[in-house]
Amino acid sequence: MQCRYCGAELPDGCAFCSQCGKPQQTEPAPPAPAAAPAAPPAEAQATPAAPAQTPAAPRKSPLKIILGCLLVVVVLAVILAQCSAAAKAQMLETAKTFTLGGNEIELGEAVETNLTNVEWTCYENDDEFWTVTLSGYNPNEDATVTILIAITELDDDQVYYEVTYGEVNGTGSMEAADINYAIAIIYDNVGQALVDSLTSYLLGF
Repeated sequence: MQCRYCGAELPDGCAFCSQCGKPQQTEPAPPAPAAAPAAPPAEAQATPAAPAQTPAAPRKSPLKIILGCLLVVVVLAVILAQCSAAAKAQMLETAKTFTLGGNEIELGEAVETNLTNVEWTCYENDDEFWTVTLSGYNPNEDATVTILIAITELDDDQVYYEVTYGEVNGTGSMEAADINYAIAIIYDNVGQALVDSLTSYLLGF
């Protein structure tokens, strides 16, 4: 090292100059910077798992709902129509077993034997009340005939029936004379019917 004042060569660490005697104030080496304290290890923090999401149920299309309802209505309508058709068919078969005007032959047999262009119709007026319409043409009498039969369903599969209207060649009414004439046309016994009617008139009953 050298003296700060006279420049004489001095050994390192000398406190005074051996030439000029002046003290040598050496600057202490700056202290080494303290090491920064080590940061405490970060605690591992568990990341919370995301809650499981339940998949949303798919929404039903309004069109599918409407079509489903329409399908149910159609199915019910078909079932009701089939039930109604079956009930009508059964009632028509029942009407064919009736005997009218004191005749022993069933109506269905008389119609099959004596009439052509036959048409049977049946409709339900109300619960347990039906109307059967029969029309046809009798070539022997050259007459078109129509009758209406009112039917009431009773218990134990029994029915009550009554002819309520008779018409021959477009002329008819609910009167007994027109009804009996129409029945005579169906059974092809107009002559016998006239004889019976005349006999009843003459005998007064």
